Amino acid sequence: DIDRADEFNEPETSGQQQEWIRSFDWRQSLASATHLHGSRRAVETSSKDTAGTVESVAMSNCHLILWTGTITLGTPPQEFAVDFDTGSSDIWVPSSQCDQSCDPFPGWRKYNSTKSSTYQVASLNPSEKTFLVEYADTETVRGQYAKDVLHLGDSIVVPDQVFAQVTSFESFTTCASEEGMVGLGFKMESSHSFPTPLNAMAPSLRHGMFSFFLDKSTDDYSKDKSTSQVSESTGHAISSHSEIIFGGVNQKHYKGCLNWHEMGQFVDPDSGAKFEGYWDLRMDGVKVGDMMLQSANLAIIDSGSTYIVGPSEDVAAFAEYNDAYCFVMNSEGVIDQNSQISCTEYGGVVVCIF
Repeated sequence: DIDRADEFNEPETSGQQQEWIRSFDWRQSLASATHLHGSRRAVETSSKDTAGTVESVAMSNCHLILWTGTITLGTPPQEFAVDFDTGSSDIWVPSSQCDQSCDPFPGWRKYNSTKSSTYQVASLNPSEKTFLVEYADTETVRGQYAKDVLHLGDSIVVPDQVFAQVTSFESFTTCASEEGMVGLGFKMESSHSFPTPLNAMAPSLRHGMFSFFLDKSTDDYSKDKSTSQVSESTGHAISSHSEIIFGGVNQKHYKGCLNWHEMGQFVDPDSGAKFEGYWDLRMDGVKVGDMMLQSANLAIIDSGSTYIVGPSEDVAAFAEYNDAYCFVMNSEGVIDQNSQISCTEYGGVVVCIF
């Protein structure tokens, strides 16, 4: 039973470490744990601190492309299956006013402001009404900001959460009926000046943390047998074997001790400013096959990405050494399987398959 509160507590540590861990904020530290695949054994002592919320939101594996969880917006609640993304800071869902770009996704549920008694205009300032985000994979979403009550699980309620109701999509690809995004990055990466989801919920959480358990052994979405492309399958999740926990960790999903990493380690060589906005940490090195790269010193943890991305020269060296295949990704984020090139060629975006 993964919903028992005593399983979502902070691991026991020594006195000085315990105090430091309790006092960290969203921008100081990131915890990682070794997965214990297939085991549900809790191995660490529960904390005596029980004030604040710890909430588990069930997540579903969509063909190993992404994991979705459910949120609701509005009164009465309107339900959406979303991708929890640590690489962005916005919440968006499709709008009932979406144009023809929503037609390829007939299974989408769309937010309808006229059916929510708690809907509010996000801002009276015209410059703060329009939402536009272009992602690194060339996907673009446009819409209008709104304000409404957000529910995460049974106990997290944010009365006036600002989010975007999207009316237009470009080059958008998805897995089954993923209906939006919940950004878990920091305010510096948001497209607006409104409070982000983390800003809004942090004061109510038992501990200033969230954690993922992503199970890859079970596909929680059914595949559309009329197509060979899993990304084109439709429908909503039929089961859930993963979770995101706000305010703690589930000790049944790992063994040993959590490893704590300082954040904000990278300094821009040009400006001298700290690299802010993402969940970034220092790496000791990168290894692929028998080849080790010692110069890498920064990694960004991005739960919304399906790629491992690195500098062109370094990735090319790895690819060539390990006899990888490299292909060109076009401006719409599609890999042309007939575009195989030498992994040492540059220009555009090159995808290497090891």
